[in-house]
Amino acid sequence: MFRRKHPKHTFPSRAPTVTSTDHINTLLKKCSYDTWVIVDLDNTVMEAHDDHDGLGSDQWFEHIFKHSLTVVNDKAQAKNLVMTIYNEVQMQTKMQPVDKKIGLIIRRLQHIGIPVIALTARGVELEESTVSQLNSINIHLTKFFDNKPILSKVNDNEVHFKNGIVFCAGGNKGDAISQLLEDMVPVRHSYIKTLHAKGNRERIRKTPQLPKHIIMIDDKRKHVDSVHRAVVALDASFDGLHYTHLDSKVANFKIEPAAKQLSLLYPRLTDAAKKAVDDLKLLEVVTVTKKL
Repeated sequence: MFRRKHPKHTFPSRAPTVTSTDHINTLLKKCSYDTWVIVDLDNTVMEAHDDHDGLGSDQWFEHIFKHSLTVVNDKAQAKNLVMTIYNEVQMQTKMQPVDKKIGLIIRRLQHIGIPVIALTARGVELEESTVSQLNSINIHLTKFFDNKPILSKVNDNEVHFKNGIVFCAGGNKGDAISQLLEDMVPVRHSYIKTLHAKGNRERIRKTPQLPKHIIMIDDKRKHVDSVHRAVVALDASFDGLHYTHLDSKVANFKIEPAAKQLSLLYPRLTDAAKKAVDDLKLLEVVTVTKKL
């Protein structure tokens, strides 16, 4: 899990920065030996395949959630209906990389000993689907993090760290990473102790130290800012990248093609998901389009 030790040097302190970029390889320019890289998943690392016409995408989720609030008065109920649909659609959504270079960039960082973890708003119920989607585009995040999962409590929200992915379940990403790093300290200590008992020096050598410098890349500026505040509070250096590569695509999203794809998928949904679709009247846009 941890990498080889480097000679001790004194480096000048790095002032935290947050910048916008359209290029994924910008994060390479920010890395040093004591860096951890944190990547968002949806619309940063991967996106719903073009064949889906937006169904299963981040922008589709936001659209149907806003729509649900116009149909259901109770926000909690509306959210539950949307999540029932989203989680099931996601299990059948094929992904493509946002930038074809992202897989190679992640593998190169891992090869030189820089841990890369994902920080996603998805819930842990999508863990299997998320790992499968990442594997389908040749991205694997377990290189440094194949030990026991970590469950962190953040306010009333559960944050799960599994397979190199932090599942925030819609919670604040800054709070999630702050609590996770705190919870990693005793987990790492116990892990190293176990390896010592087994005499596994090679594994100890490859186990990464907790980060002194964090790079975060996310397509939503609010998440970059929240992690920025959390990392600075932990007295670590920070470089935040607001990734704008898909901004135009998101801005031009149309619900009609995605609704048509949902209508085609509808027969394969569970009864619970079908009921949620019906309750939110998500297929009515397809009916209206046909009439026109």
